[in-house]
Amino acid sequence: MLEYDLRKHIKKAPRDEEELKDIIYDLCLQLDPSLVREQLREFYLGVYAVNFVFWNGSVALEVKLIKNKSQLQKALTEIVSHIPPFSNTFLHVIFLLYDVGEVIDNVDEIKRSMEAKGDNILMLVAKH
Repeated sequence: MLEYDLRKHIKKAPRDEEELKDIIYDLCLQLDPSLVREQLREFYLGVYAVNFVFWNGSVALEVKLIKNKSQLQKALTEIVSHIPPFSNTFLHVIFLLYDVGEVIDNVDEIKRSMEAKGDNILMLVAKH
């Protein structure tokens, strides 16, 4: 749903990542009423705020708003650092890049690269 249908639910490009997370929260709450937002989790490398936790703690979703190349690089670096602790804690880990500036032109390469880092990793890219 997120990768293909998210755009249908967003009329104007989100101004910031919090606005995007608000929209995603409203959509995902319909799927899982027990959805938790911005849950602090302690991992062996420190404490992380997980954007969304679904289905009684079995699925994590991290969301990144991408407006330019530097944001893309920063987001990918952060995702790579989150994969080890998240993949050892959650059954499934989903990372969503929401591209509002036609920044991401190598979608398949990014997906392959991130998903190769763990069997339980799913990388989604949605374009506005």
